[in-house]
Amino acid sequence: MQDPIFFVAILPPEKIQEKVTSLKEYAFRKFNSSHALKSPPHITLQPPFRWSLKKLKRLKDSLKVFSKTKVPFLIELNHWDHFSDKVIFIDITPNPQLIDFQEWISTHLVDELRLKKDHRPYHPHMTVAFKDLKSYLFERAWAHFSDIHFVEKFEVNEIFLLRHNGKRWDIIDNYTLGS
Repeated sequence: MQDPIFFVAILPPEKIQEKVTSLKEYAFRKFNSSHALKSPPHITLQPPFRWSLKKLKRLKDSLKVFSKTKVPFLIELNHWDHFSDKVIFIDITPNPQLIDFQEWISTHLVDELRLKKDHRPYHPHMTVAFKDLKSYLFERAWAHFSDIHFVEKFEVNEIFLLRHNGKRWDIIDNYTLGS
């Protein structure tokens, strides 16, 4: 049996999660794109990785140590963007604190836990439709979402560890920054 898959993310406050989830549900109803509904609205910090349940305490302890050394910061969700004709997302105002934070956590997990370094450029975003969004529906979906005014701010004061249960992502732990 393969080890389960985890990832580390920032989740917005509940009110913003509800707004984004309703947008994901619209993407499913109108454009048949449901894949984004398999996870709570989030900004990925560490992309999915396999990790043994036997070493889960080590992973959790490492995230706890990391989070204690960091301070809260602000994020602004700001309008829309897309990757090719497959992914529509809520964009994030350029934020050096977020970029630094992601680099710090990535380096920490590589150094402490020997996770494989992700060499792709970091482009923080909050996905609304992806993977199963058909190319022929993209233009209609993009026209719809890009016309919606979406601006929200929130303070990042914790990070989350999520685990894939075989069908969707479950939050299994959270870590308060600076505590």
